[in-house]
Amino acid sequence: VLVLAAASWAAGSVSSRQLDLPRSPLLATAMEMVTGGALLLVLGAATGECGRLDPAAVTPASAAAVLYLVVFGSLVGFSAFIWLLRVTTPAIATTYAYVNPLVALALGWAFLGESIPPRVAAGAAVILGAVALISRSAPPAGNPAGQPASTSSGPSSG
Repeated sequence: VLVLAAASWAAGSVSSRQLDLPRSPLLATAMEMVTGGALLLVLGAATGECGRLDPAAVTPASAAAVLYLVVFGSLVGFSAFIWLLRVTTPAIATTYAYVNPLVALALGWAFLGESIPPRVAAGAAVILGAVALISRSAPPAGNPAGQPASTSSGPSSG
């Protein structure tokens, strides 16, 4: 299932450049989330998950955490990702997956006083170096980085 999910994410990232998606990244994100949420709700109901929900167990802190993840982790994050897919290559746009753990490390260090062992720091440096190499790679011919991807699926006539 995980391999299928990763393959689907990659296929969607690459094909999104040719699909006729809404101009607004926020609208595209909302449509994807509503569709996915509705499908998961139906699947959860069909498998009996609704009976396991205990509304009394939901605390204000857990509700706030879910709201934070919906707004920042999903709406803002996915909107930024969709925008990046439009203005750069999928290879560069997907470097977020490598950088996110480094951001988490930095936030843990800055706000929670967590230590960063030397081996972890070395690994972080390797990851940053790899992302820098990817980011410096030449964009594909005909679509320089920073230019919106074409919405047509056929070859250009000019």
